[in-house]
Amino acid sequence: MCSVAADVENMNKAVQTARSLAAEELDKESCRCNIIIHRVPEIPADNAEKRTVRDKRYCMQLLNDLNVGIIEEDVKKIMRLGRF
Repeated sequence: MCSVAADVENMNKAVQTARSLAAEELDKESCRCNIIIHRVPEIPADNAEKRTVRDKRYCMQLLNDLNVGIIEEDVKKIMRLGRF
């Protein structure tokens, strides 16, 4: 009976290890396509939505000028670092 309990414990550890590795890979994959652009000029805007639209427009123009081959649907989220 002790052998069965040890086997179950080993299987539980193996499952936990596999889940941990899968979560780490998923995290790496989600960060793989992130880019950070420094010194993007802040354009005065009334609200966060307008600011995000202007930031997206700026980034799209920059990436198109660099011939990256990106379309607007490729951009999932725009976020400024720091305070607003």
